[in-house]
Amino acid sequence: EEAGGLVILNSSFVCLDPARLLAPFLARLGEDAGLVGLTASEEFAPHLQSYLVGFGPAVVRSEAFRAWWGEMRPLADRNHVVASYELGMSRWFASRGFGVEALFQPSAEQVAQATVRLAAGPRGAEGLGARRAAEAGERGVLALNPTHAFWEPLWDRFGVVKLELLRRNPYELDMVPLRGRCTLRERELIADALR
Repeated sequence: EEAGGLVILNSSFVCLDPARLLAPFLARLGEDAGLVGLTASEEFAPHLQSYLVGFGPAVVRSEAFRAWWGEMRPLADRNHVVASYELGMSRWFASRGFGVEALFQPSAEQVAQATVRLAAGPRGAEGLGARRAAEAGERGVLALNPTHAFWEPLWDRFGVVKLELLRRNPYELDMVPLRGRCTLRERELIADALR
């Protein structure tokens, strides 16, 4: 029997509407799919973020897939995992001829809105996110972690939010609008995930 695609995800995000997330995601995992992620980041190096990534059927049947997983070793430090595996995975499969794509691609309007949100944070232009975007020059907000910088369109379109954003809020974004986007039950589910 031929192998189908494979989707892996971790517990670093909350999804409150699985159908809204999975319908478009799984639709991209047809026979011609390579590596599909929900978001791509340019932090450190261009890569798909590994909290939700899918491998198309041809990838799963490939020697490259077996070699990738066969060479992987357990690492205890999150930063080492990101550097070794999250950043390397996209390069690995792309260098072996597989397509690498992110389902979420921010529009020009979403980039502008994210830039305004960064500047409107409690520390304004002095906030970490606004400073990092300024340091990135032309790339601006696109050089930041998209699960943070574009949390609102990701929430609105796919019903997902990263727990790190809610716990640490590294870019010092105003998260009050999330409350207005959530039902009471959704707020309870997020609180439970944070615990």
